[in-house]
Amino acid sequence: RGLGDVYKRQTQQQRRQQSVVIPTADGNTHLPLSELLYVEVVSHTLIYHTLSHDYETYGTLKNVEKELSPHGFFRCNSCYLVNLQYIRRIDGYTLYLGLF
Repeated sequence: RGLGDVYKRQTQQQRRQQSVVIPTADGNTHLPLSELLYVEVVSHTLIYHTLSHDYETYGTLKNVEKELSPHGFFRCNSCYLVNLQYIRRIDGYTLYLGLF
């Protein structure tokens, strides 16, 4: 085992920990958590909203919450799981998301 092998394994592990893999019609898609704004569920369809694109897949928000809550995601109601780093303002029961 060389230093390069250790570095490669560590980098791959960090990438897995900092992204989520979702099955889509085009195959598995890796979404960096830093680009994921929020996840919503509409009629059993999960919609992952990123900075550049929306991805749809099937599943439960409960399972996504288990996976993402340790990474700074919060379930604010029965339909939305939001990335806390993108919350810009809270006004009563309304969250405003965006970039700084």
